[in-house]
Amino acid sequence: MSLMFMRKSVEVLVWAGLCYSNPHGKWCSPPLIVRKPDVNDFRMTVDVRAVSAVSAQTERIL
Repeated sequence: MSLMFMRKSVEVLVWAGLCYSNPHGKWCSPPLIVRKPDVNDFRMTVDVRAVSAVSAQTERIL
């Protein structure tokens, strides 16, 4: 069920031009499919902790 959800979500992102295949990318963050609370539905998130751990921190003033 969650695999079908992930495939459909990625298909929509590719169709909208928000995502594309990059076979030469140096970074990759795993997608995580989590169930929404109190609803029989899923949400796709991305675990960026590994990238954040090696990224330079910049101070931004809002």
